[in-house]
Amino acid sequence: MKSTKAKKTNLSDGRVIWCLNKNEAKFVWEQVNDYFKYEIAVSDGDTIIDVGANIGLFALAAWDRCKPQGKVYALEPIPVLCDILNRNMKVHQCDHVTVLAGGVSNVNGTLTFTYFPRITIFSTAFSDDLKAELQHSFEHTLADSSEEKPRAQKLFGLLPGSVRSYILKKLLNYYLGHSELVECQVWTISHLLQQYSIQSVDLLKIDVEKSEMDVLFGIEEHDDINDRLNQVRVMLQTQGFHKIHIDQERTSKGSTVYSVYARRE
Repeated sequence: MKSTKAKKTNLSDGRVIWCLNKNEAKFVWEQVNDYFKYEIAVSDGDTIIDVGANIGLFALAAWDRCKPQGKVYALEPIPVLCDILNRNMKVHQCDHVTVLAGGVSNVNGTLTFTYFPRITIFSTAFSDDLKAELQHSFEHTLADSSEEKPRAQKLFGLLPGSVRSYILKKLLNYYLGHSELVECQVWTISHLLQQYSIQSVDLLKIDVEKSEMDVLFGIEEHDDINDRLNQVRVMLQTQGFHKIHIDQERTSKGSTVYSVYARRE
Protein backbone atom coordinates (compact mmCIF):
# COMPACT_ATOMS: atom_id res chain seq x y z
CA MET A 1 0.00 0.00 0.00
CA LYS A 2 1.27 3.43 -0.93
CA SER A 3 2.08 5.73 1.95
CA THR A 4 -0.46 8.53 2.43
CA LYS A 5 0.47 11.47 4.59
CA ALA A 6 -1.87 12.13 7.50
CA LYS A 7 -2.81 15.69 8.32
CA LYS A 8 -4.43 17.46 11.26
CA THR A 9 -7.82 19.11 11.26
CA ASN A 10 -10.11 20.70 13.84
CA LEU A 11 -13.47 19.17 14.69
CA SER A 12 -16.49 21.36 15.44
CA ASP A 13 -15.93 20.90 19.19
CA GLY A 14 -12.38 22.25 18.92
CA ARG A 15 -10.54 18.96 19.19
CA VAL A 16 -7.71 18.27 16.77
CA ILE A 17 -7.62 14.89 15.05
CA TRP A 18 -5.47 13.18 12.45
CA CYS A 19 -7.05 12.28 9.12
CA LEU A 20 -6.34 11.73 5.43
CA ASN A 21 -9.05 13.98 4.02
CA LYS A 22 -10.11 17.02 6.06
CA ASN A 23 -13.52 17.53 4.47
CA GLU A 24 -14.37 13.85 4.78
CA ALA A 25 -13.39 13.83 8.47
CA LYS A 26 -15.52 16.89 9.22
CA PHE A 27 -18.48 15.40 7.34
CA VAL A 28 -18.25 12.11 9.27
CA TRP A 29 -17.93 13.92 12.62
CA GLU A 30 -21.14 15.85 11.93
CA GLN A 31 -22.95 12.52 11.41
CA VAL A 32 -21.67 10.86 14.60
CA ASN A 33 -24.55 11.99 16.81
CA ASP A 34 -26.97 10.27 14.44
CA TYR A 35 -25.76 6.95 15.85
CA PHE A 36 -27.29 7.90 19.20
CA LYS A 37 -30.93 8.25 18.19
CA TYR A 38 -34.06 6.26 19.07
CA GLU A 39 -32.99 5.72 22.69
CA ILE A 40 -29.60 4.33 21.63
CA ALA A 41 -27.32 5.45 24.44
CA VAL A 42 -24.22 4.36 26.33
CA SER A 43 -22.92 5.39 29.71
CA ASP A 44 -19.95 4.96 32.02
CA GLY A 45 -18.94 1.30 32.23
CA ASP A 46 -20.56 0.14 28.99
CA THR A 47 -18.83 -1.98 26.34
CA ILE A 48 -18.99 -0.88 22.70
CA ILE A 49 -17.76 -2.65 19.57
CA ASP A 50 -17.10 -0.36 16.62
CA VAL A 51 -16.98 -2.34 13.37
CA GLY A 52 -15.63 -0.24 10.53
CA ALA A 53 -13.98 2.36 12.74
CA ASN A 54 -12.17 4.24 9.94
CA ILE A 55 -10.05 6.95 11.66
CA GLY A 56 -11.91 6.65 14.97
CA LEU A 57 -14.48 9.44 15.09
CA PHE A 58 -17.31 7.23 16.34
CA ALA A 59 -14.91 5.50 18.74
CA LEU A 60 -13.96 8.92 20.11
CA ALA A 61 -17.61 9.86 20.62
CA ALA A 62 -18.36 6.49 22.20
CA TRP A 63 -15.42 6.85 24.59
CA ASP A 64 -16.70 10.30 25.58
CA ARG A 65 -19.92 8.64 26.69
CA CYS A 66 -18.63 5.47 28.40
CA LYS A 67 -15.45 6.66 30.13
CA PRO A 68 -13.74 6.21 32.49
CA GLN A 69 -14.81 2.63 33.21
CA GLY A 70 -16.19 1.65 29.79
CA LYS A 71 -14.44 -0.20 26.99
CA VAL A 72 -14.44 0.34 23.24
CA TYR A 73 -13.16 -2.20 20.72
CA ALA A 74 -12.50 -0.39 17.44
CA LEU A 75 -11.88 -2.50 14.34
CA GLU A 76 -10.50 -1.16 11.07
CA PRO A 77 -9.12 -3.47 8.36
CA ILE A 78 -7.35 -0.92 6.11
CA PRO A 79 -3.81 -0.52 7.55
CA VAL A 80 -3.32 3.20 6.81
CA LEU A 81 -6.69 4.03 8.39
CA CYS A 82 -5.99 1.78 11.37
CA ASP A 83 -2.69 3.60 11.98
CA ILE A 84 -4.51 6.95 12.08
CA LEU A 85 -7.24 5.45 14.27
CA ASN A 86 -4.60 4.28 16.72
CA ARG A 87 -2.93 7.70 16.68
CA ASN A 88 -6.20 9.52 17.37
CA MET A 89 -7.01 7.25 20.31
CA LYS A 90 -3.57 7.88 21.84
CA VAL A 91 -3.67 11.65 21.25
CA HIS A 92 -7.03 11.91 23.03
CA GLN A 93 -6.03 9.51 25.82
CA CYS A 94 -8.76 6.98 25.13
CA ASP A 95 -7.32 4.64 27.72
CA HIS A 96 -9.77 1.77 27.38
CA VAL A 97 -10.12 1.79 23.60
CA THR A 98 -8.62 -1.33 22.04
CA VAL A 99 -7.70 -0.84 18.40
CA LEU A 100 -7.81 -4.01 16.29
CA ALA A 101 -6.28 -4.13 12.82
CA GLY A 102 -8.94 -6.14 11.06
CA GLY A 103 -12.57 -6.41 10.12
CA VAL A 104 -15.59 -8.54 10.97
CA SER A 105 -17.30 -11.08 8.75
CA ASN A 106 -19.21 -14.37 8.97
CA VAL A 107 -15.99 -16.45 9.16
CA ASN A 108 -12.45 -15.96 10.41
CA GLY A 109 -9.91 -15.51 7.64
CA THR A 110 -8.87 -12.86 5.15
CA LEU A 111 -10.77 -10.66 2.70
CA THR A 112 -9.61 -8.45 -0.12
CA PHE A 113 -10.80 -4.89 0.38
CA THR A 114 -10.86 -2.11 -2.20
CA TYR A 115 -9.42 0.97 -0.54
CA PHE A 116 -10.30 4.42 -1.89
CA PRO A 117 -7.76 6.92 -0.47
CA ARG A 118 -9.65 9.96 -1.79
CA ILE A 119 -12.89 8.96 -0.02
CA THR A 120 -12.03 6.32 2.55
CA ILE A 121 -15.57 5.79 3.89
CA PHE A 122 -16.48 3.95 0.67
CA SER A 123 -13.69 1.39 1.04
CA THR A 124 -15.30 -2.04 0.85
CA ALA A 125 -14.86 -5.76 0.34
CA PHE A 126 -17.66 -5.63 -2.25
CA SER A 127 -16.71 -3.00 -4.82
CA ASP A 128 -18.41 -4.54 -7.86
CA ASP A 129 -20.75 -1.98 -9.46
CA LEU A 130 -20.07 0.45 -6.60
CA LYS A 131 -19.71 3.47 -8.89
CA ALA A 132 -22.99 2.72 -10.71
CA GLU A 133 -24.81 2.13 -7.43
CA LEU A 134 -23.58 5.41 -5.95
CA GLN A 135 -24.46 7.29 -9.14
CA HIS A 136 -28.01 5.90 -9.01
CA SER A 137 -28.34 6.51 -5.27
CA PHE A 138 -27.01 10.08 -5.34
CA GLU A 139 -29.11 11.03 -8.35
CA HIS A 140 -32.26 10.07 -6.43
CA THR A 141 -31.07 11.88 -3.33
CA LEU A 142 -30.03 15.07 -5.08
CA ALA A 143 -33.15 15.22 -7.22
CA ASP A 144 -35.06 15.98 -4.02
CA SER A 145 -34.83 19.71 -3.24
CA SER A 146 -37.13 19.58 -0.18
CA GLU A 147 -36.78 22.12 2.62
CA GLU A 148 -35.16 19.70 5.06
CA LYS A 149 -32.12 19.22 2.81
CA PRO A 150 -28.99 21.38 3.31
CA ARG A 151 -29.02 24.55 1.17
CA ALA A 152 -26.23 23.43 -1.17
CA GLN A 153 -27.99 20.11 -1.76
CA LYS A 154 -31.30 21.86 -2.45
CA LEU A 155 -29.66 24.12 -5.01
CA PHE A 156 -27.97 21.15 -6.68
CA GLY A 157 -31.34 19.43 -6.87
CA LEU A 158 -32.71 22.34 -8.91
CA LEU A 159 -30.24 21.70 -11.73
CA PRO A 160 -31.43 19.81 -14.83
CA GLY A 161 -31.11 16.05 -14.44
CA SER A 162 -28.56 15.73 -17.25
CA VAL A 163 -26.34 18.35 -15.58
CA ARG A 164 -26.57 16.61 -12.18
CA SER A 165 -25.68 13.28 -13.78
CA TYR A 166 -22.67 14.77 -15.57
CA ILE A 167 -21.33 16.41 -12.40
CA LEU A 168 -21.88 13.29 -10.32
CA LYS A 169 -20.12 11.12 -12.88
CA LYS A 170 -17.11 13.45 -12.84
CA LEU A 171 -17.01 13.51 -9.04
CA LEU A 172 -17.30 9.73 -8.71
CA ASN A 173 -14.64 9.20 -11.37
CA TYR A 174 -12.32 11.40 -9.33
CA TYR A 175 -13.02 9.98 -5.87
CA LEU A 176 -13.29 6.32 -6.91
CA GLY A 177 -10.89 6.49 -9.84
CA HIS A 178 -7.88 5.70 -7.66
CA SER A 179 -8.05 2.55 -5.55
CA GLU A 180 -5.86 -0.14 -4.04
CA LEU A 181 -6.56 -3.78 -3.25
CA VAL A 182 -5.66 -4.69 0.33
CA GLU A 183 -5.68 -8.15 1.90
CA CYS A 184 -7.08 -7.83 5.43
CA GLN A 185 -7.69 -10.03 8.45
CA VAL A 186 -11.33 -10.60 9.48
CA TRP A 187 -12.93 -12.32 12.46
CA THR A 188 -16.43 -13.23 13.58
CA ILE A 189 -18.06 -11.36 16.44
CA SER A 190 -18.16 -14.62 18.41
CA HIS A 191 -14.41 -15.03 18.01
CA LEU A 192 -13.83 -11.50 19.29
CA LEU A 193 -16.07 -12.05 22.31
CA GLN A 194 -14.12 -15.18 23.22
CA GLN A 195 -10.68 -13.77 22.40
CA TYR A 196 -11.15 -10.67 24.58
CA SER A 197 -13.36 -12.25 27.26
CA ILE A 198 -16.20 -9.85 26.52
CA GLN A 199 -19.15 -10.86 28.68
CA SER A 200 -21.71 -8.49 27.18
CA VAL A 201 -21.95 -5.81 24.49
CA ASP A 202 -23.98 -2.70 25.21
CA LEU A 203 -23.67 -1.25 21.72
CA LEU A 204 -22.59 -2.82 18.44
CA LYS A 205 -22.02 -0.21 15.73
CA ILE A 206 -21.63 -1.54 12.19
CA ASP A 207 -20.56 0.66 9.31
CA VAL A 208 -19.10 -1.61 6.65
CA GLU A 209 -20.02 -0.94 3.05
CA LYS A 210 -22.39 -3.73 1.85
CA SER A 211 -21.04 -6.22 4.45
CA GLU A 212 -23.50 -5.60 7.31
CA MET A 213 -25.29 -8.90 6.84
CA ASP A 214 -22.01 -10.82 6.85
CA VAL A 215 -21.20 -9.22 10.19
CA LEU A 216 -24.59 -10.11 11.65
CA PHE A 217 -24.91 -13.73 10.54
CA GLY A 218 -23.38 -14.17 7.11
CA ILE A 219 -24.99 -14.43 3.69
CA GLU A 220 -23.34 -14.99 0.33
CA GLU A 221 -25.77 -13.11 -1.88
CA HIS A 222 -26.25 -9.35 -1.64
CA ASP A 223 -29.88 -8.88 -2.61
CA ASP A 224 -31.73 -5.64 -3.26
CA ILE A 225 -31.92 -3.14 -0.42
CA ASN A 226 -35.49 -4.00 0.63
CA ASP A 227 -34.57 -7.67 1.00
CA ARG A 228 -31.49 -6.79 3.04
CA LEU A 229 -33.43 -4.42 5.30
CA ASN A 230 -36.11 -7.03 5.89
CA GLN A 231 -33.53 -9.71 6.65
CA VAL A 232 -31.84 -7.42 9.17
CA ARG A 233 -35.20 -6.60 10.78
CA VAL A 234 -36.22 -10.27 11.06
CA MET A 235 -32.84 -11.33 12.42
CA LEU A 236 -32.90 -8.59 15.06
CA GLN A 237 -36.46 -9.43 16.10
CA THR A 238 -35.48 -13.10 16.42
CA GLN A 239 -32.70 -12.07 18.80
CA GLY A 240 -35.07 -10.08 21.00
CA PHE A 241 -34.58 -6.59 19.56
CA HIS A 242 -38.14 -5.28 19.28
CA LYS A 243 -37.48 -1.53 19.20
CA ILE A 244 -36.26 -1.26 15.62
CA HIS A 245 -36.11 1.95 13.58
CA ILE A 246 -35.01 2.18 9.96
CA ASP A 247 -34.07 5.73 9.09
CA GLN A 248 -32.27 7.87 6.54
CA GLU A 249 -30.15 10.92 7.26
CA ARG A 250 -31.52 14.05 5.66
CA THR A 251 -28.64 14.12 3.20
CA SER A 252 -29.50 10.55 2.11
CA LYS A 253 -33.27 10.86 1.63
CA GLY A 254 -34.38 8.99 -1.47
CA SER A 255 -31.16 6.95 -1.72
CA THR A 256 -30.41 3.32 -0.86
CA VAL A 257 -28.39 4.36 2.21
CA TYR A 258 -30.17 3.53 5.48
CA SER A 259 -29.39 3.40 9.19
CA VAL A 260 -30.89 0.64 11.33
CA TYR A 261 -31.30 1.22 15.08
CA ALA A 262 -32.26 -1.62 17.38
CA ARG A 263 -32.44 -2.07 21.13
CA ARG A 264 -33.86 -4.55 23.59
CA GLU A 265 -36.55 -3.51 26.06
